Amino acid sequence: TITLTNEQDGADEGIDISAANQTIATGYGITVSINASNTVITLSGTATIAEYEEVIDYITYDNVNNAPNTTTRTIDVVVNDGDINSNTATTSISMNASNDAPNLDLDNATAGNNFSTSFTEGTAIAITNSVSIADPDDTNIESATITLTNEQDGADEGIDISAANQTIATGYGITVSINASNTVITLSGT
Repeated sequence: TITLTNEQDGADEGIDISAANQTIATGYGITVSINASNTVITLSGTATIAEYEEVIDYITYDNVNNAPNTTTRTIDVVVNDGDINSNTATTSISMNASNDAPNLDLDNATAGNNFSTSFTEGTAIAITNSVSIADPDDTNIESATITLTNEQDGADEGIDISAANQTIATGYGITVSINASNTVITLSGT
């Protein structure tokens, strides 16, 4: 019996054995049973020690949570020779959560992440169309930098955010900073 003893992330984590490896186990006369929560795998049937060792080696742990609980996981393994249980051997799994980068889409209305538009002299235009930001492991964004990377006409061109929209940003706790040449806008706040 192989048991994940301290599941922390519910249905996002568990132990498993692939269908192909279950087929191998069946060929050895070993029946594989996995409980509904993928926390207990029971192997039963008479087979050689080497065959049981191989099938136990096939068992894997996985966690698909984007922000997993970092408590060390414990997996207990016990075998039985038909008369008595073995000692309990334990696998400890240190959890290393990684910070997933946010995904930015400047034109959520079309495929891809970028936005293209045309400028007609004398009329300010939006640099985005329906911005979408997704971050699988955070609910806040703490900064953004918007840069005009290829300024061609010096002080005659630049990027800006209106005073009214700066007031809205301030209400959200976002500080707006615009450099002197109007080529970089920095947004910051928590």
